[in-house]
Amino acid sequence: MVLGLGTLNVGSLTGRSMEIAEMLKRKRIDICCLQETRWKSNGVCHIYRNTEKENYKLFWNSQKTTKNAVGIFVREPLAEKVLDIKRINSRLISDLNGHVGEKTDGFDNVHDGFDYGERNKDGNRILEFAESHGFCLLNTYFKKRLERLTIYKSGPSATQIDFFAVKQEHRKLFKNVKVIPGESCNGPFMVLGLGTLNVGSLTGRSMEIAEMLKRKRIDICCLQETRWKSNGVCHIYRNTEKENYKLFWNSQKTTKNAVGIFVREPLAEKVLDIKRINSRLISDLNGHVGEKTDGFDNVHDGFDYGERNKDGNRILEFAESHGFCLLNTYFKKRLERLTIYKSGPSATQIDFFAVKQEHRKLFKNVKVIPGESCEYVAGRCRFFNLICSLQKSVAISRFK
Repeated sequence: MVLGLGTLNVGSLTGRSMEIAEMLKRKRIDICCLQETRWKSNGVCHIYRNTEKENYKLFWNSQKTTKNAVGIFVREPLAEKVLDIKRINSRLISDLNGHVGEKTDGFDNVHDGFDYGERNKDGNRILEFAESHGFCLLNTYFKKRLERLTIYKSGPSATQIDFFAVKQEHRKLFKNVKVIPGESCNGPFMVLGLGTLNVGSLTGRSMEIAEMLKRKRIDICCLQETRWKSNGVCHIYRNTEKENYKLFWNSQKTTKNAVGIFVREPLAEKVLDIKRINSRLISDLNGHVGEKTDGFDNVHDGFDYGERNKDGNRILEFAESHGFCLLNTYFKKRLERLTIYKSGPSATQIDFFAVKQEHRKLFKNVKVIPGESCEYVAGRCRFFNLICSLQKSVAISRFK
């Protein structure tokens, strides 16, 4: 009896159970572990596919919140053989997000040398956990070409962050482990456009900004100097069109540092919680990091403008201490696509996208859009656009 096992990060299972069941049947998957289902509580349900006999049974679990919610699809009639369900911890089939790398380095009984890239700290923890519990990582026991090996891809960069862990004595039951690159949770690629904009004041301008964001295909945009008091959420409707935005805003007692975030529907539906920490986190930093790296090579890649000042040094020190990098400095651009602020013959760069260093390769491009601006008393602040491309795929294993 040959069984197909799979693992899939779905982002959200809401409204998608039938679609996933269709994909599992097409790829001959009998049991599939799901991460990030976003379903609360625990439960079991049947997924019926018209009048066909081949249906699935879905078991799901979450720990109080939907953050680490997981589930398992089991094909009928296999599901009839499930006698009991013990829900222990949703982290057992969640994303481990560690890189074990292609070298075994002392973990020969756990890792067989067929993986990708370099090992990181989380990868070491995964290997130590597997070794201490008598597991082995099946993915590393089958030599594959790159597209059948890496579970996550963005442009030229790829990585492997999901693993099948089985008891070492059961390893020889498994015939094959591979990634199916043609099947993913949001199509082959999910491309997001992110932006930041100093609006001077948002009053009476929310619809105008929503129009501009749609025109420039921006999904999420951070706003500075909204001048709106208090905290709140509202929908920005654009006539009868389906592509609307949801606006979240925050200020600290006064309107001085008030900020906001536009999120395009249906992405906004995936916002489960809002934690307003400090409006300065997405405000103007007003520092110049300059075009030279000067010892900050893990934070700054040398593609910026002008000379560094004291505030620029503080920005770089903050980024380095928190494991961030400044994305703007990783993409070579001509002057008008690089500088965020212009007044007469002078230009400068004072706004930055800071992301975790391990996520940098997810981002395809960062540029200023000089044709879009917002007028305010201090001058002209230009619109800043960032493109992020993601690919998540299905990993399957077959055993007999």
